[in-house]
Amino acid sequence: MFHVKQSNPANKYWSDTLIKKYLPDNKVERYIDEALQANRKFNLFSRNLSENDLRRLIAESLVIIDLGYLDKYPGRILDIGSGWGIPAIPLLIARPALDVTMVERSKKKADFLTLQLNRLQIKGTVFGDDIKGISDTQKYSLFTARQVTIDNCLWINVRRLASNHSYLIYFGPSSESNAEKSIQSIEFSMDDTPAKKITLMPII
Repeated sequence: MFHVKQSNPANKYWSDTLIKKYLPDNKVERYIDEALQANRKFNLFSRNLSENDLRRLIAESLVIIDLGYLDKYPGRILDIGSGWGIPAIPLLIARPALDVTMVERSKKKADFLTLQLNRLQIKGTVFGDDIKGISDTQKYSLFTARQVTIDNCLWINVRRLASNHSYLIYFGPSSESNAEKSIQSIEFSMDDTPAKKITLMPII
């Protein structure tokens, strides 16, 4: 059984610092601007989120790069429930060589992701359907998920698509049922906002 290793909860980050460190300014500004425009037409994300909120979410995606997770656990990445592209789009901008597939059931959101790949000139794949539709022949060594319920059905599909020595990086509090699967749980704050958590879970 794996045990959760809790880090010092005082890991502090600043969004501007992380973005300047990893992302070209012109692509970040364009991404935010197009996300805000799209959100006026359909519900891409909460209407209550400001431009600063979006910038903070983009920076939070970069924390796993700063933690060294992408170097320590390399390979094909499957981002589950990508929404408007967090964390996948910032990761692809920062690391263009990554092989990332974004899973998004909403056609409008999947179309937005495809448009961003083209306009930001980054390579990635958008799977516009449920994760259950991905072929068993596709294998991934790293999975990312944010604001997605990790229930038994999802966990079964993740295991089905996982290669050997694969991991799930979850943005948000780990559920009680998956706590024993966790090998590391990192708490951090961004721009002095309330602490959030990133949990690393082994799959196979």
